Amino acid sequence: MAALGRCWYHGGDWCYVNTTAVRALRHAHAAGAVGKDAGELAFDNAVAEGITGWELEALASLLVVERVQIELDADPADRWYDNGRHRVMAMFDAGVRQTILLRWELLDPASGRPLRGM
Repeated sequence: MAALGRCWYHGGDWCYVNTTAVRALRHAHAAGAVGKDAGELAFDNAVAEGITGWELEALASLLVVERVQIELDADPADRWYDNGRHRVMAMFDAGVRQTILLRWELLDPASGRPLRGM
């Protein structure tokens, strides 16, 4: 539960949630999962480890529900949060310096490799 006068995003331990998310996602990638499947597998593994309550909801927001996205324009000065700005500010306030971001990437349908420069 959020402290009096504070929003939900400031109501829990983002350091623990991010450490859990990064570790779980690395394990999912090592198991061969990519994209949406990696987020879902990482979330399921964290649930199996016993994460509950606020931390479970926050983890879901990072891995499967409303992933933090950064729009990447051609000019790096024009980068902006598409989703998650308030969460990221709560993470910064909590001392988090590493989190998970969703990056959309176009793939060549024939090769499955990223299309660059489009």
